[in-house]
Amino acid sequence: MVFSAFISVASILIFAFFLLDCGGSGEPECPEPEPHEQYCINPNKHECEYITSYCESGEWKCDTWREHPPPMPEFEDWAWRCEVYVCNAWGVWRYPVPTRPPEDWPEPEPYVPPDPDELTGEWRLVADSQDIVPNGCEKMPRHYARANSLAVDPDNPNVMYLGMALTESLPSYWAAGVFKSVDKGETWFEARAGLGSHCGSLNCDFGPDAYRLYMDPEDSQVLFASTTERGLYRTADGGRMWDYVESFDCRMPGPIARGPNGVYHGACGGGRYISRDGGVTWEYAGTLGDLSRFITSFGFDERYPDRVWAGMCEGFDRIQGEGYIFLSEDGGETWTEMGQDIDAECRGYGGTWSVSVCGADPQKMAASVWYCGLFLSDDGGQSWYRAAYPVDGDYTLTASYATDGEECILYAGSSVFGAYRSEDNGKSWTKEFEKPLDFLFFDPFATERIVGLCIIGMGNSFELWIRE
Repeated sequence: MVFSAFISVASILIFAFFLLDCGGSGEPECPEPEPHEQYCINPNKHECEYITSYCESGEWKCDTWREHPPPMPEFEDWAWRCEVYVCNAWGVWRYPVPTRPPEDWPEPEPYVPPDPDELTGEWRLVADSQDIVPNGCEKMPRHYARANSLAVDPDNPNVMYLGMALTESLPSYWAAGVFKSVDKGETWFEARAGLGSHCGSLNCDFGPDAYRLYMDPEDSQVLFASTTERGLYRTADGGRMWDYVESFDCRMPGPIARGPNGVYHGACGGGRYISRDGGVTWEYAGTLGDLSRFITSFGFDERYPDRVWAGMCEGFDRIQGEGYIFLSEDGGETWTEMGQDIDAECRGYGGTWSVSVCGADPQKMAASVWYCGLFLSDDGGQSWYRAAYPVDGDYTLTASYATDGEECILYAGSSVFGAYRSEDNGKSWTKEFEKPLDFLFFDPFATERIVGLCIIGMGNSFELWIRE
């Protein structure tokens, strides 16, 4: 009898709890919320400081000092901007990396060179950060891919590659690795299969930072990608598949370049690597200068296949009168330290970021020096002098030569002054473009057609421009 009474009381309690749990209290349920009704913001503070709303009296409500963000379509912009909606490399680039390229791999159309008479010299914006969309994502507002480097196929300039960066602390940078275009930069797709597969003890949850790209000038299907902390990678099929270069034992590879004699040169800090089989295998070739100094670039003289230039940055402990440029006349076996006059002019600041050689007249050279402007040589690197205004000053420039027949046109880019052009090797300059341009590529079929990468502001988003 007691047991039966206990069962009856328990049944009543369970039933009452069921009524309360299922809204039996009489509190009306809230309908399915509209997207913006799920969140509450404080309009008097940062709009991205949000909390979730709560259901009361059949409505989704916020505290009195908060309000819902704007409804659609403005809500979607707010959600991406404030990272409520996120589609970034953290979720897309999970390890293991893809082991094969997409099945619908696009192939380029045969290149038709432009008619020089139809080139207007006008610059056109072709692509920007929002055109880089990883697989599994959609194009979204206010999210920015960060570009590090650009490579363009000289045999088919419609084919381009971008090396992307992934900043782990800033999830709005949601693309990493390498992206490719076969339609002159109009559309882009992932070309990263196998890239970043060598992680060692690193956290492989994030995509590789491809901060340098280099294309073999004799075989445009062969490219190299220097990645942060994951070493050097090589592709022999235009980015369809990348292989880790195990013999290049370096976590942070520097520049890679192929000389006129077919020998590849690579750098790891101040150390050098050499490859004689197209970059498949490498051998360590010792250091260049002081161990703490870094090799930043290589340059070549087509007249002398064994001549190699190397740009150097200063070491942690500066040596007064050190040279920022090294020269080898025997394919890298022995080196001569040069460019001491650059150090004297810059009074101990800087370091050579790049060395450019005029193809039509290799006696003319340009050296981009960190925080000290642009230096030129008229005697094959034996002596150097600072370029004329408007590109002198304590800032970094990027410089490159375009060969037009028997003449060279010198281009220089500055984050302060934009881009300039000189037809008299730096004696006078003409403003070419208002924005800074980097990684300039000159169409070999029409040198007036130029492709340039513009890195924008502190956010390091980018724009790709073409002069047509």
